[in-house]
Amino acid sequence: MPDGGASAEHFAELERFFAPLAPAILDFVERHNLLLEKYYHEAPMWSLEFSHPAGGQARLDIARNKDQRLLVSATWWVDDYDTFTRSIRTNDAIAVAASGQALVPELEKLLGEVLGWRPGAWTQVATGYKGIWGKTWTKAEFEKMAQQWPRPK
Repeated sequence: MPDGGASAEHFAELERFFAPLAPAILDFVERHNLLLEKYYHEAPMWSLEFSHPAGGQARLDIARNKDQRLLVSATWWVDDYDTFTRSIRTNDAIAVAASGQALVPELEKLLGEVLGWRPGAWTQVATGYKGIWGKTWTKAEFEKMAQQWPRPK
């Protein structure tokens, strides 16, 4: 969703790029009960979001690469409001041809991999969220936001 810094032409170009991929991505989203978010912070990326079965939230990102291919990656994070800490696990992005036939098998494989991730093997533990989380939400409000993400199938 635009934050106001990018032009309408920028988003029109991204929509043209993703248009041939949209049917395959939307089918994947529906089959697996995921939430689609386009262009978060104006990035050239579609994110497929869900609640991770081991806690927290996760997403698969499909990004437009500079060479007109796709970069597919995953992120899982678990937030601890009491310590204002976010534990994060990511993978190395995988380059994929910009076609539904190439993309969907990679998404299937990556979703299975992410659903198998368990707490403890974090690639990063970030602190310092007290000034944001603590001033913006109560613990109950913060936890309620996380419950709104769908559970994957």
